[in-house]
Parts: sequence; structure tokens; C-alpha cells
Amino acid sequence: SSLPPGPPSSDPLTPLIHTIVRAADMRKASNIVALRVTSCTSLTEFVVIVSGTSRPQNQAIAAAIVKDVEETFVDEITGVGKRCLGK
Repeated sequence: SSLPPGPPSSDPLTPLIHTIVRAADMRKASNIVALRVTSCTSLTEFVVIVSGTSRPQNQAIAAAIVKDVEETFVDEITGVGKRCLGK
């Protein structure tokens, strides 16, 4: 697929990516990187990579991301999105 016109900040998924990054940052994740991979694959548009220092921290980061995404985008999560969030 082709890239949407304009910079990544104008991508319609930018609010979702910002929510994910903020949630990870609030749980003290490090090395947070959001990559727009639309031109590399048709499977997804963004990949967000974060690091934690322990298994409990990684679990807390993941739980915070799920919680914030559910709260912020509750009306937009359906089908595959719910399955990915474990619903």
C-alpha cells in the first residue's frame, strides 16, 4: 500500500500511536520508537517498539497501553482490535 499524503503527524492513526507511546512512557518504558512501515508491508501501518527492565515492568507497560487504548478509542475498537486486546 502507499503512504498517506503528508508527514506521519497527519496520518489518521497518529492519535492512536501517541496514546500508545504516552502509556508506555508513563510506565517508564525506554527506547520508545514508533515506525511508520506502510511502504514496507501491507500487514500494518505502524510498529511501536518499547523496552522495559524486567518482566513485571513489561507487563505493566503492556497493561497500561491496553487500558489507555481501550479508554481512548472504546468506540473504534471492533473485531480484530478486540481480539488483539484479549477481548
